[in-house]
Amino acid sequence: MTDNATDPMERAEFRQLAETYGSNLAVWPSDKRAPAQRLLSDDPSARDALREAANLDALLGSVPVARPGAALRARVMADFDRVSGERASARDHQRPAGWRFWRGEKGADWVRRSLEPLGWSGPLWQPVGALAACLVIGLAAGYSGPISAETQVFASLEAVSFDLTDWSQGD
Repeated sequence: MTDNATDPMERAEFRQLAETYGSNLAVWPSDKRAPAQRLLSDDPSARDALREAANLDALLGSVPVARPGAALRARVMADFDRVSGERASARDHQRPAGWRFWRGEKGADWVRRSLEPLGWSGPLWQPVGALAACLVIGLAAGYSGPISAETQVFASLEAVSFDLTDWSQGD
């Protein structure tokens, strides 16, 4: 197995790396830095390639970065809303009729409106399904648990004491 840090670098590879990563060797791949340093110290054409990369870096660094204006942002967002609406509409027409109910087309609008203040904008089946799962788990836990012997004894004592008090008040 050879170590890339000790392998000599070819001029073409150096030129390619200089064009790709620029003149700052610190941003070059770590395994290419040491061979590049050695080639720079030995080869004037490598120094010329690095100088050209530095000139290009300076030229690119002098160009001001244009920020998009509010009009462009609004246009992009409008296009996004239009395209995503078209995709959702096309997707809904490919789904079965029951799917459209959960998309709010047949009376589930009130569920959608009640979830909007909470920040929910996704499909309605997710929160409805979560609530249904909580209901099923709660009912199953409430009805399936065994009643302990102590609970049965206390319930029967309470029933007996209730019967005695009613009977004693009748006389």
